[in-house]
Parts: sequence; structure tokens; C-alpha cells
Amino acid sequence: MAQDPIILNAFWEGTANTLDPPTTQISLFADACSAQAITNERDLLQGNGPFKIAFNGCGVTHGMLGTLFASGLREEAAQVASYVDKLMQRGRPVVLNVIGLSRGGVAAIFLFQALEHADPEVLSINGLLFDPVPGDQVRSGFPWTGKNAKDVSNCAALRRVLAIYPHEPLPWISFHAPVLVAYPRQCQVEEDVWLGCHQGALFRTSRSSRNRMTEASNLSCRRIMDFCDAVGIKLERVDSVFGWTPSARDCLDLCQQILKAKPYVTRRELHDGVFLGGCSSTPSRTIVRRSCGKYLNKYHETLEARFASGADGHRGGSWVPNANKDSTDEAGLPRYMLGIDTS
Repeated sequence: MAQDPIILNAFWEGTANTLDPPTTQISLFADACSAQAITNERDLLQGNGPFKIAFNGCGVTHGMLGTLFASGLREEAAQVASYVDKLMQRGRPVVLNVIGLSRGGVAAIFLFQALEHADPEVLSINGLLFDPVPGDQVRSGFPWTGKNAKDVSNCAALRRVLAIYPHEPLPWISFHAPVLVAYPRQCQVEEDVWLGCHQGALFRTSRSSRNRMTEASNLSCRRIMDFCDAVGIKLERVDSVFGWTPSARDCLDLCQQILKAKPYVTRRELHDGVFLGGCSSTPSRTIVRRSCGKYLNKYHETLEARFASGADGHRGGSWVPNANKDSTDEAGLPRYMLGIDTS
């Protein structure tokens, strides 16, 4: 008889962010996650899970060195990897779910690299990277904190990844270009471009406010809830933790409204883990907001398909990432308003 897996959920906040008081939705999801918080390794040997662990931003835990050079992230990733190793020694399958924002997304990348040795027959990893930002300048790479945070293709246990990239750029001097990661061939990956600007797309939800930040945050909340549902992260006290959570219908309406709003375009540079050559013939990719599109983004396309099937927005079944590519139809209409250009 197959044994139920032991589930470990890990959450990482962005650089300057605290879990308590909560800075972004990452803190709120960590709080709402129904699991036993790990206090020491003995917890892993005695309980059946699910377990959870959450980290403040590296600028909070490691001060200026954390802010400038992401100090502490590899050590935290190694800590979680050691917990996973302990769980695997119990002779049961293990599921590791990881959610990370900004530098917390880079911590998730380091964790995937630290678990390259893991047997995919024993360990399954699901990851949500929300605007993973190494903190390096695009052209020079200075200060090189993300030099080795672009490739997780050797992590055979990595099964599913949702990577979300807000489209609004920050000034180059802020060193906030995100990274597109190279994944294992067998990994199911959905890279989606989003409303908003970096962690401004992960603040508090609101039923009544309609500014750009809350629109993006509302969409993010429902998308992350869908992810949690799909990978087995159980949530509790959601209404009291978040105050209000948008429905799938709310998000579909929002996507349709923004698609019809006054158009404007943006371009956001990035670090590309797939095209690493650096020569003139190497393709480059850019996060963009186009003036029009058939869908706002991949999540909008997924919501339209759900409601068209009569599912009333309920996900149902296993999550299959939307792997559709950016394209243009015969009339010249892009598939997505928010997408990734290759040139």
C-alpha cells in the first residue's frame, strides 16, 4: 500500500520584509498555512506533518550584508535541505512546497540546487517564484549575488514551477531585474507576466479600492491560493488573515476590464538563465506590456477556459501549467497583453 507523503512547506519573504508584522502576502500565506511550525529537527522525527518553516527577508536577518549581497540565503536553503534529507530518511515519500518573493525566490533557487542529489522517486518539489530578483545589475552583473542563481536544471525532483513576473520596471539603479531560470526538462513550468511592480503586487487585498496596487494584489492572492490548492498547501483562517479574498470570478472580471482599459506599453529587462551565451547572436528576452492582446496573461486565459467549461472557476483535478507560448494571430493580435518578448 502506498504511503501518504510527508509535506514540508517553506516560505521566504523579500529582502527587507518581516513575517511579523506581515509585510506582504507571503507572510499572510505562511500564517494561514495549516501545518506544524518546525522549531527543531526533533519535530521532523516525531510528527507526520504537514510541516512549515518561514523566513524573514535576508536584509532583516543579516543586515547590510543581506541587503547588498543576499548573505544568509544559501545557509537558509541548506537548513531546509537538511530538513528534507531528515524526512526522506523516514522511508516515506516527501513533498516540498516552496514559495519565495524577490530574494526569497532566489533562496528557493538555492534550495532546488541544494537538493540536486535527491531521488525523484522519493521527493517531489513544487515551487512558486514571485519575481525572483538576485539584486544584480543587468549588464555588469555587479555585485554578482545571483551569478549562480539561474540554473536548476539538475534538480530531478523539481516537478512543477509557477514563476510570476510583474511587468512594471524599476529604475536600473535599484538593481531589481528578475531572473528567468533554466529548469529540468521534465519539470512543468508556467512563467506568467503580471500586473504591478515587484512586491507592490503582493500587498493587501481590497474589495473596494481600485488602484493599480490593489488590482495586482487581488489577482496575486487568488493565483497563489489556486497554487496552494493544487500542490496540497492547506490554508485555514483565510478570511481572518487576509480580510477579504477575491473569487475566481472577481479575477476574471478584473482581467477583462484591464484588457479593455487605456493602453500603454512597458519593457522590463531581466537576467536570463536559459540564454546564457552573452554573444550578439544569443537571443534575449524582455518582460513587456503590449498595447493589446487576446488575453491579459496566461492566468486570464486559464480562467476563461475554466468558466467556459462550466467549472464556475473551480480548478478541479491536478494543476497543469499553462505552457502556451507568446504568439501573434493572423490579424497581428498578440496572444497576451502581458508577456515575454524574445529578440
